[in-house]
Amino acid sequence: MQLLLYTDYALRVLIYAATHPGEPVAAATIAEAYGISADHVAKAAKALTRQGLLQATRGAAGGVRLAKPPHQIRIGDVVRFFEAGRGTVSCLQAGGPPCKIQPACRLRDAFARAGEAFYSELDAVTLADITASGAGIVRLLRAMPFG
Repeated sequence: MQLLLYTDYALRVLIYAATHPGEPVAAATIAEAYGISADHVAKAAKALTRQGLLQATRGAAGGVRLAKPPHQIRIGDVVRFFEAGRGTVSCLQAGGPPCKIQPACRLRDAFARAGEAFYSELDAVTLADITASGAGIVRLLRAMPFG
């Protein structure tokens, strides 16, 4: 399964916020650390704020920070939110085209079960789990050469 770039950026925002607790962090700072688009990071941060996963502060010293402890943020919930309606095959996609062979096809069920297993695995992982080596993540983000 391939995730949207938007989902990837949302996860990166959460990882950055979890490994930089305290003062709010600007989207531009997060984008610079990863070498990615500040506009895309800001869009992902806004969606995470609407979902109640981040708190946003406006102004010169503004930015985002986690709205919940990392152990309360399940990766499966985050991915599910950003990937809503995207099935692995068109017959599983929200508003996808009708399939002529659906009544006799077992592929749809196999992909549906695989998707359930995928999210079940991600539901078992929290933001705290993936940021347990926080200092190592921070060190790597500072050392990454871009350009």
